[in-house]
Amino acid sequence: MRRAGARNVADAIAGFKQVSMGDVIGWNPSVIFVQERYSAVVGQIKADPAWANSDEITRIS
Repeated sequence: MRRAGARNVADAIAGFKQVSMGDVIGWNPSVIFVQERYSAVVGQIKADPAWANSDEITRIS
């Protein structure tokens, strides 16, 4: 990510931890990466009205 000029908005979190939707929306990332093994999450995010106005979700096609 750094080579591409990006930064991890959750880099202050040590290790692997589940974060809330509020955390992610508060960080306002330009891109959300979802691991391939969690592909169902993409559909859940796209269908959830709470994400509707976030910048990153409006770009998912």
